[in-house]
Amino acid sequence: MRADTYKTQRVIFLAALLLLFVYRAFIFWQHAFHGFAWDFAINRTAALGLLEGISLYDRAALHQLAMTQTEMGARIFNGPFTSYIGLPTTAIFHIPFALLPFEVSVLVYRICATLAMLGAVLLTGLALPQEKRTVAWVAGLLCLSFWNASRESVFLGQVDAWILLSLAATIFLVSREKWVWAGATVSVAVLLKISPVWLLLYCVLQRQWHMLLAASGCIALGLLLSLSSAHGRDLLHFVTAVLPVLSDSPLNPQNQSLGAALARLFTEETNWRSFAVGIGAWKWMGVAVSAALLVVYWWRERATQQYSVTASGCAVAIFCALFAGPLTWDHYLSWSIIAVMLLVACLFKKQWLILSITLLPLTSAVFYPTVEQITAYFAWRVWASVQIFSLLVVAVWLFALPSVINNQKK
Repeated sequence: MRADTYKTQRVIFLAALLLLFVYRAFIFWQHAFHGFAWDFAINRTAALGLLEGISLYDRAALHQLAMTQTEMGARIFNGPFTSYIGLPTTAIFHIPFALLPFEVSVLVYRICATLAMLGAVLLTGLALPQEKRTVAWVAGLLCLSFWNASRESVFLGQVDAWILLSLAATIFLVSREKWVWAGATVSVAVLLKISPVWLLLYCVLQRQWHMLLAASGCIALGLLLSLSSAHGRDLLHFVTAVLPVLSDSPLNPQNQSLGAALARLFTEETNWRSFAVGIGAWKWMGVAVSAALLVVYWWRERATQQYSVTASGCAVAIFCALFAGPLTWDHYLSWSIIAVMLLVACLFKKQWLILSITLLPLTSAVFYPTVEQITAYFAWRVWASVQIFSLLVVAVWLFALPSVINNQKK
């Protein structure tokens, strides 16, 4: 009788879970697949510029090109954060989509990005021992379907899905001790966004030279591809002109780096909506906290005779990449889905509720308090950065636990 009751309860639970996923998939589709894909339009226009011999950082020329592609083209390439500010390799990645008509390319890109996120969840689960995979996959799907960061990323047409996929592939390959292939996959994330380079710093600490050299070689090859005769100066311009602008990242709440969060807490500046107001020296606080977190985690691994790169260590490095910034747009937080899946795999059932409550702020959009709220109540300053503070709690939680995954060499 008890067995029948348990079986009935299990069926009811699985049916309710399936209905929840279907409902959240509909919400995801409504939000992520409708509206103008701002960041994709910028990156696609830059890719077209590559094909037509226009510099990636020539705003005036790319502005004119954008207006020939879409009605909203007049609203991009008007300032630093509405223009192309990525590495040349990111534009190269978008060339296949630039060959399609704009509306078709947006739809294809969003579908591919969604599938890439699902693939990342699949690979992260496969990195775990078989008995832990189901709960990790459920956690990953819940994060994808509930978190604002994942919906916003697909809506904007950002590259987070591909970073998420490359990081998940790295975690999977690290768990199998396929060091050269792990280096190749992490290099994709670095070539799309610089901040995942924290995983390479972790390789240096653990003296995993095979993975480091493979990643360095792939990164060098990718950068060499961007040095064509027509665009040889673009990489130099990125290093000398674009990076200095990005290093003084905005105080705007969309910047969820730890340095920006601390600046919003303790500076007297209240003009948070302007992207022209930077965080100043607070950016170094995020770097310092991330460096301390990674070094102490490495020291603890060495103390327990763990002399190799681990999936858990890579997850800590992902958190470090987000905290350090100095520019961590709110949609970057989707990268941490991998780390959350690894954490869930080593928790007891009673702890899942605590983790769910901790991550609850990530289900909503970034909060923009008014000047009056910022001035009157300190709590509003905290709430504007509550997403990165929530992930800081999760990172410390993961940090405090033993390694989630024992590498499974096959």
